[in-house]
Amino acid sequence: MHNLVHGVKNDSYIIRIDPWHPVHPLPGPNWIERAYGETCLRLGNWRRRVKLRSWTVIGSVGFTNGKVKTVFGDLVIEGENEWLSAEWNYVTEIPAYLWERYPDNGFPVEPRQYDASWTHLHFGDGTRERIISFVTPRSTSEELNAARNINLQCLFIGRGCHSLCELMPDATRYRREHNARGWGWNSGDWGIQPHDCLIQ
Repeated sequence: MHNLVHGVKNDSYIIRIDPWHPVHPLPGPNWIERAYGETCLRLGNWRRRVKLRSWTVIGSVGFTNGKVKTVFGDLVIEGENEWLSAEWNYVTEIPAYLWERYPDNGFPVEPRQYDASWTHLHFGDGTRERIISFVTPRSTSEELNAARNINLQCLFIGRGCHSLCELMPDATRYRREHNARGWGWNSGDWGIQPHDCLIQ
C-alpha cells in the first residue's frame, strides 16, 4: 500500500502466513473454500486428536517520511484447550486510552513505554484468549522481550500450548515481577483450561 501525502511517500507492507487458511480464503471457486471451511470445522476435534493444529501469522510495517512509524505482529494458534493469540505493536507513543482507561493495570501511568493486556474473543469454532502488547522506541530490552518473544514451539507441539503463559513466557514473567494484575482465563472449548496462568 502506497500513499502520497503532501509530496511525502508513506508506505505500508503487510505479510500473512496462513498455511491452514483459517482467515484467508483458498484461491479458486467459492465452493472450494466453503467445502474446506466446513470440513475443517466439522473435523476440528479429529485434527487436534492427531496433533494437527491450525495457525496463522500476520505482520505489517508502516513508514512515514521514510522512517518506521509502526510495526505490528499477530499469531493465532489452536492451543491445547482453546485458541491462543499474541499481538504486539511497536508505536512511537503508547495510546493514551490504554493507561487512561486502565490506570490500575499494574504499570506506572506515566511515562508508559510498555503496556500489555488480556482479552477474550470468539474465533471460528471456539473461544480465544489474547495478549495485546505495545512498546515504543524507549522501551527497555526487558519490555521489548516481554512484548515480542513468542514461544514458537507452540507451532510444533502436538498437544498444543495449554495457556497464554506458555505461549508468551517473558510477558508473564514481566507481569509477575512487576506485581501487575494477572491474565484472565476461559473454561476452554476442547478441554478444561488450567488456571495456573492466572496471577493472584
